[in-house]
Amino acid sequence: MMFRKIVLSAFAKAETETPGNTKTQWADHLANSLWCECKYQISRRTLLNYYNSYVDGVDEDELCPNAKMIEMLCKYLGYPNYATYLLHQASMQGVKSSKNPQAFTYTLQTENYKEEVTILVRRELVPSRNVA
Repeated sequence: MMFRKIVLSAFAKAETETPGNTKTQWADHLANSLWCECKYQISRRTLLNYYNSYVDGVDEDELCPNAKMIEMLCKYLGYPNYATYLLHQASMQGVKSSKNPQAFTYTLQTENYKEEVTILVRRELVPSRNVA
């Protein structure tokens, strides 16, 4: 799952946007940014718990942020939603030129539902045009 990567990427972005040099300061900045930009309220402590767990290598199946939090972190990272984040990540996974598309499946599970997203990626080389 991508949750670990999303949380760690959000903290990395917060680190670049704030003069603070501790994870607590990054979490403060992140919580404040999520509120100001997305009107999403989350505590610094919650963000730190996810960050610490993912840095310590906790299995992602044991620690699963809720769907709303994932959506908001994706927005903070510059994506309009989680699906767009997944599409971008799939395209970055080294899909080679091929007639056969490659499938990437991601699962998002909440308390009420389980959502699976499958993305088919097919890359074709386009002949370059000479511009005179």
